Amino acid sequence: MVVTRLARWGNSQAVRLPKSVLEQFGVALGDELEVRIQNGAISLQPLHTRTVTIPDFEALFAGYQGLPPCEDGFADARGREAL
Repeated sequence: MVVTRLARWGNSQAVRLPKSVLEQFGVALGDELEVRIQNGAISLQPLHTRTVTIPDFEALFAGYQGLPPCEDGFADARGREAL
């Protein structure tokens, strides 16, 4: 069991968690946590985000045989666009 203390952090309060606790919990500095209060206890859950790889333009359209893109004409040029 680890004992920690509530401390001031600017205009808020904070609980410091030892590195060993964070490692066991599987989180690191900067990770987002969901905070819930249930039955008088504070619960923390990591919000793991998925990493999405977006291919570059050439790879995305490699082998495309359709018509080339064209303007759809849904709006007229305005202001400096008309120049």
